[in-house]
Amino acid sequence: MNKATAQELAGRDGWLSQVPREFRTAVLERARLREFMTSDTIHIAGDEPGGMYGLVTGTVRVVLAGSEHGPYVVHLFRPVTWFGEGPSIVGQPRPVSLSAARPVALLYLTRHAIDVIAQLDPSFWKCFVAPLMGHLDTALGSLADHMIRQQDKRLLAVLLRLGGFRSAAGVLAGPVEVDASQEEIAAMANISRTTAGSMMRKWQSMGLIALGYGRVAILAPGKLKTMLET
Repeated sequence: MNKATAQELAGRDGWLSQVPREFRTAVLERARLREFMTSDTIHIAGDEPGGMYGLVTGTVRVVLAGSEHGPYVVHLFRPVTWFGEGPSIVGQPRPVSLSAARPVALLYLTRHAIDVIAQLDPSFWKCFVAPLMGHLDTALGSLADHMIRQQDKRLLAVLLRLGGFRSAAGVLAGPVEVDASQEEIAAMANISRTTAGSMMRKWQSMGLIALGYGRVAILAPGKLKTMLET
């Protein structure tokens, strides 16, 4: 992918499509194109803050390690998601590890570029905080989903979140591939691999999902959402 294509995709959807034109132009002009192959590490928890990334194509795995257990895959970033802004702004180490679940193209904005853009207009700092609020909404939504008592609905909530269908902006159109194994999805839903596998095979027989090696395709997100809400 060339930078012009990456700029077009990043500016058309997601965070940059919702900010002032002057800010969007300043970010896209200073962002660098970076590409990673499947399983490549983008950064590791504890790394220096560096800059922020905008995911243009592909899927990024978010891995969290607790103090007593883990590491676990806890989320997947899908296009067009921006991340890394928190550590970049406050200068703290990276809190999670990120890797490419498939070949990815990213736009990378250095900490220096962030500072330069913020100096152009003091109000631009508000724009940089917006992605952070989006991640907070996702984290709080995930916590709320973990309070769901029924195992099948908790699993449905995880699948829909990984496919990008739990946000208000999620468009209920399939198919969408989720780059996580059944074991990883079961762990995210806090249920056993055997129980999760049985549920997902049932949904596959209903034509709602398709199971593959290391991934699950969501075929009918609207029907899955209805099952979750009823």
